Amino acid sequence: MIQNHWSMLSDRIRTSAFRKAIEAVVRPGQVVLDLGSGSGIMAFFAAKAGARKVYAIEQTNLVDFAQNACTSNGLSEKVSFIKGHSSDISLPEKVDVVISETIGSIGFDENIIRNFIDARGRFLKTGGSIIPARMRVFCAPVSVPCVHARIGFWKRKVWGFDFPLGHEYAANTIYPARIRQSQMFARPRCFFTVDLGTAQDDCLESGFSFSIERPGIVHGFAGWFSATLSKGVDITNAPGARITHWSQNILPLPKPVVVRKGDRIHLTLQTIPLEKSLFWNWKGAVRREWAEKKERVLEFDLSTFRGYPQQLAVVRQSSI
Repeated sequence: MIQNHWSMLSDRIRTSAFRKAIEAVVRPGQVVLDLGSGSGIMAFFAAKAGARKVYAIEQTNLVDFAQNACTSNGLSEKVSFIKGHSSDISLPEKVDVVISETIGSIGFDENIIRNFIDARGRFLKTGGSIIPARMRVFCAPVSVPCVHARIGFWKRKVWGFDFPLGHEYAANTIYPARIRQSQMFARPRCFFTVDLGTAQDDCLESGFSFSIERPGIVHGFAGWFSATLSKGVDITNAPGARITHWSQNILPLPKPVVVRKGDRIHLTLQTIPLEKSLFWNWKGAVRREWAEKKERVLEFDLSTFRGYPQQLAVVRQSSI
């Protein structure tokens, strides 16, 4: 756990952008809420920006680490740490600003939309501010042979034994990777644009067709985000952008597909919020356009919901 926070605190692009946004938004005397506070760094920035009170909610045992840092830096009178999930917490007063750096590599992975909907409704004053203010999610078909090497691993015997469910779990899993623009087969498409200050629904669905621009082998789709933290302050983990601790994430195809220029790949991307978790579903088809007879060469329907053994067990039980 501490290694994850080392990578985030060492990420100068991410951390300086949030500090700049907090300094621009938080006014002296205001009350601030930090959702998923982690190391407490955003809460500390808010306190230094002049907040009268900062409530920092963190559901893991890292809250003790953050509280210790808070005391060591003389901020205990301003910053109060609360252990738990924000949806289970009550506060003694309304807040002027809600901050959350619960951003995953495809933006919404850590349920930031649902957390903000709840926090806005229960904690935020009318006319209050949130950081980040807006997020967008992008995807593009890419070549990433290393991902399919990991999926294909489960199709053969491992130390002389079969693991029949291994391939199913692996194909329904998202993989971190750092993608170069040269690995893309088509221009990226923006699947979602969400104003976190007004969003009312975290069940999202959007679909686009990609026109393949060069021949090669497609292994899946790279996903990434861009976020507007405050006016003039943006961050992204897009391929080609300055490197942050966020990589891109790969949504794999069930098998690699050979494509030529002019082929089309349709992708529908969905979010599946479930209690305090969020799952991704990606489905679509690869259509061959260059042959005399146009044809679908692959259809796919995959979900991280089916990549978790416990969730897959629920699906199997419900089908009996």
